Order: sequence, then C-alpha cells, then structure tokens
Amino acid sequence: REPHLVAVAHLLGREIRSSAAWNSDLFDIHRVRIDLTATLNDIYLRAHRIWRARANLVPPPTTAPDDVVARRNAEITDAATAAWDTLVNLVRQLQDYRTQLAPIDAVFAEITALHQSGHRITDSAVHQLHVDAAGNTLQTGDINEVTNELADLNTNLTTRLGALHHSLTATTNGLLLSAP
Repeated sequence: REPHLVAVAHLLGREIRSSAAWNSDLFDIHRVRIDLTATLNDIYLRAHRIWRARANLVPPPTTAPDDVVARRNAEITDAATAAWDTLVNLVRQLQDYRTQLAPIDAVFAEITALHQSGHRITDSAVHQLHVDAAGNTLQTGDINEVTNELADLNTNLTTRLGALHHSLTATTNGLLLSAP
C-alpha cells in the first residue's frame, strides 16, 4: 500500500505543478505556494520507512503472548500504523490543496485572458472601432444615395437613348437611319 500512496502523491504533485496559478507570481505574493518538492520527498521517504518497518518484522521464536520479539513487533506495528495514518492524512491534505487550486486556476485564466485582451486591443482602439462603425453608417448612407442617383441617371439616359433612336429611325426624319 505504501507504493500506491506514493503514486497518488506523485500524481497530485504533477497536477499541482501544472496549475497556472500555482506557477504564477500571485502565489509568491500571497505566500500560498507549498514546497512541493520537499513535501513529496518527505512522503516518499516516510512511505519507504513504513514499508521497511513492516517488511522487516522478525517472526517471534515462540507463540507466548509476552514474548519479547512479539512485543517489539507490536511496538513497531503500532508506530508504523501511526506513521501510516498521518501519512495518509498528509496526502489527503495535498489532495485538498489541489482541489482548492481548480477554482483559482479558472479565475486566474480569466484574469490572464482579460489582461491579454487589454494589451492586444486597448480601450482607445475599441473607441476608434465605434467611431469607425458610425463613420461606416454615414458613408453607407452617402453611397446608397449616390447609388439611387445612378439608377435615376441610368433610367434617364436609357429613356433619352430610346427617344433619340426613335426620332432618328422615324420616317419623317430627314436623316433616316436603318433600323437596328
């Protein structure tokens, strides 16, 4: 069980180290960054000591309940159990720490995105975009008005051309043109 606890602690450490907030200056300012390397090294070392103590129990030479070796084994087992219980609690604390990072990472990501947005597009640039939108609306109106005048001009010219064609092809015209 000790190697499994070490593996869990290692995975938690990897998740904590991958946290953007944990790696930021924010955690230096507020002094909430744990010494993860030292904590994980302590967990590895203590888990090994517990494993070694349990693995190296000496079988008692007799079955007598008051045998010195049996008492020593009980003493070692009790100490290893106490160390195990506190080590499990330490890893749980590490898990709680990681769990507390998740909402901070979300807020930190939003702050970072807003900060980048403010640097990439300044407030004056946004203001200019609004000015441009108003200018585009005015220019659209001007172009629309001229486009309507072009349509009227086209209609007028087409009518004149038709009238000119008609008068030049009329039989009463002295400059008779052949029909198209």
